[in-house]
Amino acid sequence: NEHQWYIRCHWYTLDEKIDLFNFIDVFTVPYSFDRFYEDNICLLAKSTVQYDKEYLQCPCITTLNYGSSSFTDPIRSRFRFNNIEHLSLSLPFNENFFFIVSKFVRLRSLFVYTDTNKNLNNIQFQLQLILDQAPRLYSLEFTTWSRSDSESPFEGLRSVSVRRLDLIRFNFNDQVYHFDEKECIELSRSFLGIQCEVLIITVKNQRNILTLLNNMPNLRSLYVHSLDHYWPENGSVSSAMDGLVQWLRQQLPPTCAVTKDENDSFGIHLWIR
Repeated sequence: NEHQWYIRCHWYTLDEKIDLFNFIDVFTVPYSFDRFYEDNICLLAKSTVQYDKEYLQCPCITTLNYGSSSFTDPIRSRFRFNNIEHLSLSLPFNENFFFIVSKFVRLRSLFVYTDTNKNLNNIQFQLQLILDQAPRLYSLEFTTWSRSDSESPFEGLRSVSVRRLDLIRFNFNDQVYHFDEKECIELSRSFLGIQCEVLIITVKNQRNILTLLNNMPNLRSLYVHSLDHYWPENGSVSSAMDGLVQWLRQQLPPTCAVTKDENDSFGIHLWIR
């Protein structure tokens, strides 16, 4: 009390039906860590603050993982995160989301995935609501995505600030998505593709790389996997990637730098100057 330090205690469980997976989290309030991971069920909360509504504000939290069923219990549904910079978000999100995260002005990176056990008809609309409120959002990463109204995954999505797209683990409508010639053209003509400066992607073959470079006017950095080099018919993966680097250097002007990734056997870096 001398320092006005208060604590809060949460009793969590991984499964309400099994008592073996219970644990307790004790922390000072206001919450002073920069990350908050919401993966478990909160059964009970106690605090040394008599009226701790203001301490449920979490201004220090800049990184948040929000699952499709997150913050649904009566305790944590009262948390508020208004300074989020990095958000991992499962779509569709529940009705509590905009109460818990009501401001996106600081948001810089957004990682999106879908919960296939939920109704996915509204996820495009939900994502666009966030994009419209995030003027500083730079990086947008997808793993799973779905839509029934279009064969083009990004048609209609708009953001004034996104310059980085990460699609290397992209799964669209329950199919692993390796961008072919047509899909590379569609991406380059989309709103997100036109203004994209940094792209991380998997393509069907090496010529698709040239398609992206020739059709994305603002692209300055490309990190790519080429599916046709995953299983080389002759020789090792390393020699196949050496051949791809050499081929790209022959096709591209000297203002483009091409290198292999030292930590990823299939990764190629390209810088456009």
